[in-house]
Amino acid sequence: MDVADRARSLVRPVVVAAVFSGVPSTAVAFARGDDPLAAARSAATIVGVPTEPGGRALAVGGAAHVAVSSFWGAVLSVVLPRRRRIAWGAAAGAAIYVLDMELAARVLHLDEVRALPRLGQFADHLAFGALLSATLPRDGGQVSG
Repeated sequence: MDVADRARSLVRPVVVAAVFSGVPSTAVAFARGDDPLAAARSAATIVGVPTEPGGRALAVGGAAHVAVSSFWGAVLSVVLPRRRRIAWGAAAGAAIYVLDMELAARVLHLDEVRALPRLGQFADHLAFGALLSATLPRDGGQVSG
């Protein structure tokens, strides 16, 4: 499988994981009466766009989320073992949570990201890893030889 084929093989898993992994935090937001789009808007701060209400922060946040999800999707497609992949994917999601939501958000002073309810975000990250790993091609999308 060449690099272009590998990239194409990651589109579906990344889209599935990026879209559906937000269900837990959205459910938490609805249950708490919070803004269900706050997480999407907060992602805009990754690229320096303020989280003011409106479409701009939402669009930029969505694009930032796709970029981050694509990055982690590519990484996981290479490092996840083929056996017990979904469990390893969920564990990787937990590690990504720590890297993204705790370490990077703190170091980069992404206060809006750090202010998001942790339980929902942790569940989103677990879901991302599990969903991505469940939808990866059986060969992991790895480049051969």
